[in-house]
Amino acid sequence: MISCRAFFFATSALFCGTTTVFAQATAPTKPAAVTRPAVAAPSKPAVTSPTTSGVPGTPAAATANATRANLIAAAFDEAAFKKAADSGLTVVVVFAGAGDAIWEKQATLLATILRETEFSRLPAYQADVANVELSEKLLVKSPGTILVFKGGIERLRSTRMIKADPIRKMLRLHTVL
Repeated sequence: MISCRAFFFATSALFCGTTTVFAQATAPTKPAAVTRPAVAAPSKPAVTSPTTSGVPGTPAAATANATRANLIAAAFDEAAFKKAADSGLTVVVVFAGAGDAIWEKQATLLATILRETEFSRLPAYQADVANVELSEKLLVKSPGTILVFKGGIERLRSTRMIKADPIRKMLRLHTVL
């Protein structure tokens, strides 16, 4: 008869030996090395813009203006803005950005909203977010920002709103503030 102690050692040795063999048999193999194609450095793009002179690469003044967003309100003018703000009127300043998808959606909405009888009396100005000096002065970082001033003080700000009802609600708040 086998003692319990001997049986334990015999079965544990057998068990440990089989797991070791099993682990060695199913050990993962190293995957084959993946080779990636070499990517060439981008070449300098060819200049295709119109030129004012015969020198290639000199952009025309029209090209600089072509990158501006379409106007939906009067272009921002510091003197006109100060005059309207100092008179106590509520003034709307919209920051635009050419090529920005959110701005393109917002521009069509704002154009119709600012023509509505309720908001048509508000002086509205459109500034380009590329105007770094003005953007930094008013702390604007993205196109689609709407600022509402009353008495020369900023009262409301929204960024990248693309639904008509919230924009109308925000512009209605100017009468309360």
